Amino acid sequence: MAQCLGLYGHALLQGIVDTRGNVHIIEANCRFGGASTLALAAGLDSIYWFFLEASGQSLEGHPFVRSTHTKRLVKQPVERIFDLDYGSVAVEPLFEISCQ
Repeated sequence: MAQCLGLYGHALLQGIVDTRGNVHIIEANCRFGGASTLALAAGLDSIYWFFLEASGQSLEGHPFVRSTHTKRLVKQPVERIFDLDYGSVAVEPLFEISCQ
């Protein structure tokens, strides 16, 4: 969808699918999304990849390496990303980002 609209880089598209299966875009934001911190923690460093692409560099030496742990993002005034193993949550957060 973003390619059809000519968007490049980070963009969030929100849409509604009608009863006929047609997608109607209701909002487009060219920015990093609320779950970007979770994507980074899981190994999806798309922010860095975007900067490499924008500067004309190849992404070949920068593959996606998925985290060995399942992650969960919990939205609060402070975001915390935890490693989840076998249903248990790590006691210490991997990192925190203040949203205040």
